[in-house]
Amino acid sequence: MFRNLEAEQARFGMTNQQVADKLGISRSSYEKKKKRRMLGESR
Repeated sequence: MFRNLEAEQARFGMTNQQVADKLGISRSSYEKKKKRRMLGESR
């Protein structure tokens, strides 16, 4: 994922659900991916 994902998401005014829809995944999957990335985990 992108380093500045949170900033870019906010800049475009998108919710987690909107981003998840664009990616074709569930909101919960997207949030888990974001959380893992923020914690520095590789997967």
